[in-house]
Amino acid sequence: MSQESVEVVRQAVTRKVRSRRGLEDRLILGLRPAVVLLARLVWRLPVSSPRRQRFLRHGVEVALEAHNRRDLAVAFALLHEHCESTFPAQMGGLGSASGTRGREERLQFHRRFLDEWGEYRLEPEELIDAGKRLLVVGRMKGTGLSSGAVFDNEWALLTTISAGQVIRERIFLDHGQALEAVGLLE
Repeated sequence: MSQESVEVVRQAVTRKVRSRRGLEDRLILGLRPAVVLLARLVWRLPVSSPRRQRFLRHGVEVALEAHNRRDLAVAFALLHEHCESTFPAQMGGLGSASGTRGREERLQFHRRFLDEWGEYRLEPEELIDAGKRLLVVGRMKGTGLSSGAVFDNEWALLTTISAGQVIRERIFLDHGQALEAVGLLE
């Protein structure tokens, strides 16, 4: 996909820290159909819309905050029931060589990943809105559960959105590959 064919908005993202589920998280889970409807409406706004950008940035921050405290129900709340997930080869040793199909299989994979890696967190740096696709670029930091080895790797998540839900996600461990996937290799 060429850079000329899609309007792109880039913005900084920060990592929030909250140790437990708040009211907003409970509302996301309790009113999921309404949240999906709101997301659907936001995705209809032009890419350059400040409202769209605020909503997307906040949504990414909430999801990653939930992920970092291991609240997977909130972190993956907008995954479509039949979403497709693709992982880099380095993650293939966890029972799925290349990816998963469906929200439940994705959650199971992620639980196995957490069991294997123990302490780790995602630290977002940038959000790139490329129309129907959203790229979050950042770092994955932590300590291996059995080895105790500290790691700090590039990480990126490219999602494809349809009707307010993630229908496809692709994880990268290389920023260059992720940027190339959206036609923005610098």
